[in-house]
Amino acid sequence: MPFIYVAAGGAAGCVLRYGMDQWISRAPCVFPIGTFIINLTSCFLMGVFAAFAFTRGGWMSQEGRFLLMSGFCGGYSTLSALGLQTLHLIKIHHYGYAAFNILGTPVVCLLILWGGYWLGCSLAAGHHP
Repeated sequence: MPFIYVAAGGAAGCVLRYGMDQWISRAPCVFPIGTFIINLTSCFLMGVFAAFAFTRGGWMSQEGRFLLMSGFCGGYSTLSALGLQTLHLIKIHHYGYAAFNILGTPVVCLLILWGGYWLGCSLAAGHHP
């Protein structure tokens, strides 16, 4: 049953991400401002939802967490999950892991993305970019 909540929330998050990016990106700007704003708002929403779910007296049910946190925020931007997991590492005093997670993930992902791009170009065109 959790998959239905995650799928419904993810669909809504994906659609909102696309619409927001299209709307925000109309402004002439080299910087990817749409993605930047989406990542910021997703992290803010993940923080609000986490407070509703995990603080004393939190009212959010497990189904709500699946729908809003895993589904909606996950579909809207996975950066919110990275932020929440890093916050958890800080809260349990794993500062080294937290630092690696928040600083290392983008660097490693960029390198992996470049590798995938290189492979895809090689397969598509028969040569390296």
